[in-house]
Amino acid sequence: MIDWVVAEDIPGNFTFDSYFTNAPVMNHIQHHDRGYIGDLKFNRVIIVKGQEQTVSAWVQTLRPWCRTKFTVGERTQWYYTTTVRIPKVNHLVRLLVLWSSADAAEPRKVLVTNRVHWEAHHILKVYRRRWTGTEPYHRDGKHHLGMGDCQLRDGLGQTRHMHLVMLVYSALMRQVKHDRALDLGSDTPDDHRRVLSRHRSRNPAKDARLGRRTGPAWDESARNSASACLGVDSYRNLQNFSYTKNDVNIE
Repeated sequence: MIDWVVAEDIPGNFTFDSYFTNAPVMNHIQHHDRGYIGDLKFNRVIIVKGQEQTVSAWVQTLRPWCRTKFTVGERTQWYYTTTVRIPKVNHLVRLLVLWSSADAAEPRKVLVTNRVHWEAHHILKVYRRRWTGTEPYHRDGKHHLGMGDCQLRDGLGQTRHMHLVMLVYSALMRQVKHDRALDLGSDTPDDHRRVLSRHRSRNPAKDARLGRRTGPAWDESARNSASACLGVDSYRNLQNFSYTKNDVNIE
């Protein structure tokens, strides 16, 4: 995927979870002179002042007075940032340690980036983009659009199933005219309620209190949105895909 993004000259930086924060991936992105930000596990070994130690052991050496307070919107956090080395990673990296309070015993997250000149606010700004596109897509695709319900064995059929999920999700995003799951600036009350229903929490009581639609109500909203975006005929064609255990036949 990294090579494809570079070949297509798609701008931007890579963001990922701790599973992909490993030396081969980090070195490959650095080789292409692209930026990345990833979660770093607390048991990863780092090199600080020539000594190897785990992230968790190093964090314990940071005193509260080392932390810097900063606020984004209504959220306040404390951070510490420095540059270190990681074994088998062929370039210098910057760590950003985040705490929920000034005296918290454990950090809530540790981020790593190859852009050692970036300051903390910029690192967080770039990292948050992961939660305005990729993660909401996977959440909504799995919970509402059947991404995880594919029972096809054939690779081509599975690919077509994913294409359908992407198509419907794109139609919904076009309908709300925003690239995020929650857009409170919708034009009509019905649009507002529809978008809120897509951003529902897993707390039924909270959903009821906020007037969010769930279950069949969300499904009806999704059908109406997809139909409006694709056109009635096109949307009906999407419903005419016939599935078998081994493949998906497009009629």
